[in-house]
Amino acid sequence: MPRTPDAAFLERALALNDNYNTATAEQVDKLIADARAFGESSVEMAYSLAVQGRVARWSQRRLAEGAAGLDRAVAIGEAEGVPADVRARWLTTLAVLRDDLNEPAKAIEAAERTHALSAELKTSLSRETLEARACLVHVMRVGLHPIVAELRRIAEIWPRLTEGERKVQVDILKRFANRRSDQPKELLERLGRATFEPDSIQKLLPPPEPDADPAALAAVIAELDGLIGLGEVKAEVKRLAAVLQVEQMRRKAGLPVVARANHFVFLGPPGTGKTTVARLLGRVFKALGILARGHVIEVDRSRLVAGYVGQTAIRVDGAVDTALDGVLFVDEAYALYNVSGNDFGHEAVATLLKRMEDDRGRLVVVLAGYDAPMQRMLSMNPGLRSRFTSMLRFRSYGTDELAAIFVQQARRAGYEVAPRAQIRVREICALMRGAEDPETFGNAREIRNLFEDAVAHQASRLLASGAGVHPLTAQQLSLLDERDIVWKELGDESLAARLSGGDLRTVAYHELGHALVGYLVDGPDPVLVTTIPSGTSLGRTFFSEDARVVATREQMLGRAARVLGGRAAEEVALGTFTSGATHDLEMAERIVLELLRTGMSEETTHEALEEYAVTDVGTRETYRSERTRREVGELLQEAYALAVRLVREREAALHAAAERLMVQRSIAGEELRSLFGPRNR
Repeated sequence: MPRTPDAAFLERALALNDNYNTATAEQVDKLIADARAFGESSVEMAYSLAVQGRVARWSQRRLAEGAAGLDRAVAIGEAEGVPADVRARWLTTLAVLRDDLNEPAKAIEAAERTHALSAELKTSLSRETLEARACLVHVMRVGLHPIVAELRRIAEIWPRLTEGERKVQVDILKRFANRRSDQPKELLERLGRATFEPDSIQKLLPPPEPDADPAALAAVIAELDGLIGLGEVKAEVKRLAAVLQVEQMRRKAGLPVVARANHFVFLGPPGTGKTTVARLLGRVFKALGILARGHVIEVDRSRLVAGYVGQTAIRVDGAVDTALDGVLFVDEAYALYNVSGNDFGHEAVATLLKRMEDDRGRLVVVLAGYDAPMQRMLSMNPGLRSRFTSMLRFRSYGTDELAAIFVQQARRAGYEVAPRAQIRVREICALMRGAEDPETFGNAREIRNLFEDAVAHQASRLLASGAGVHPLTAQQLSLLDERDIVWKELGDESLAARLSGGDLRTVAYHELGHALVGYLVDGPDPVLVTTIPSGTSLGRTFFSEDARVVATREQMLGRAARVLGGRAAEEVALGTFTSGATHDLEMAERIVLELLRTGMSEETTHEALEEYAVTDVGTRETYRSERTRREVGELLQEAYALAVRLVREREAALHAAAERLMVQRSIAGEELRSLFGPRNR
């Protein structure tokens, strides 16, 4: 039966071990001498020899003796059952000591044994400890193995190490710069520049060699084709791939190739696939042998722009360094550029332009955002315009495309959508397309939310049906039916009782005002009015999808009048206004400002057009001149006057519809049209 180690002696040894930086050689020698009383191969002797090794490493004295002692300590520990985590720590110190002695083969062996022991204990060791010991193996291998291959492995782990671990291991790396005389001088000089910073090792690496892969290219093009919609984008990406393939062929044939900048501007609202296509684009460039990695780094203004002088350039450089050999995707890029020039966004743009030139062979930059503000940003900075010659326009999805996206998301997640549920999904998608503010509509993101809600409703339905008592089949668990398809914006019946009396009356008139004015102007028809509250509103008016690509001045004023119709109905029918009209005013302002920007104001001059072109639609913290404010106000007044006139003309119909809506809480399509009467479009 193994002897129990002397607890007092081990406590003494551990105390000396913890104070290795102040321990003296005399204290260590006495500890070893006292351990002999327990036997030359005792656990006490193993701990004493381990202390000797650690003190030797710290003091850089008696290194050979310390390494030999640690070797014996590990061997005794294995024989006497010293815990594996303790032996792993001894081996880590031994690896470093062997490196101090310039014994790379033995240092590598000790590091590998440490890593092997740690792998056995991975459930009880922290991630940081495991990664530090894995990294140490590759650091030690730099002493004998091909340097670049080991540095690539170190670079993957390095950012995740603690600063203390990086400081220990970088000292070892720098020593190899003076020992590896068999390596190219330039490589050793780079190795000597290693630091403990998280991105230091990545910067030491030479650019990886791109490698064309026709099979990978075919696979990514097939994946692109599998996306719903995006016809124009798909065609443009394929055209670009063809151009780049031919350029590669010309290079191989020794023919000249016109220099081109592979940087892009993606224009379009959120949720239209811009990030997805950027990731596919990175893979296209990798498969063509143009980018070595093809990864995508996503950033926005908050990641690039700092609040202090000089810090923004550091942030941009860091983002670019991470994206090298891949794609830097800058979302809402227009936020970097402010016409007033009073922030550090300009510094971010200037730094980015320089890095795009310096690293043009290793970097693709994609700027993404809404069409109008992105176009204005490019027009205000000729340097940007000249470097981003490829523009891809991502348009909002239509009703059928949104419904197809829902079915695709469901199938990828292992669900099937019943036929009647698919009909319900399409109905909701039509309402989404007709009712949502184009400035905020999330497209595929809205569909993802709808799908996640459907899964939640299905789970509640299944459990309510007694699923805990009777096991469900795989088909039951996978099927989404029409009861599961619920769009929150249509209202929550459980909240209906909260809206009553005068508040219900106000909401009914307000929503019917939108519907009535929209019914009478040149635009899409109202299809549903509801006063059933949702989590975001007390009532909603939904219109059919507007399929027009362009609009006349009369149609845009009609849109603004429709938005202001709720306010007009409150004034005409109730003689008062409520806070519900605030958001309406903001939407109407965006519409008339867009009307100004397109030159359809009766007073717009060429000088005014230049000013409107740099006015950022959709943000209220922008520069507005007196001319802009005056013309916006005049157009809002014109649109509001139109809304009031139309409401007054059909005031009787409005009252009748409001009385019915307060009882029914919702009125749809044909019933609305019969209540409003004939129109004079």
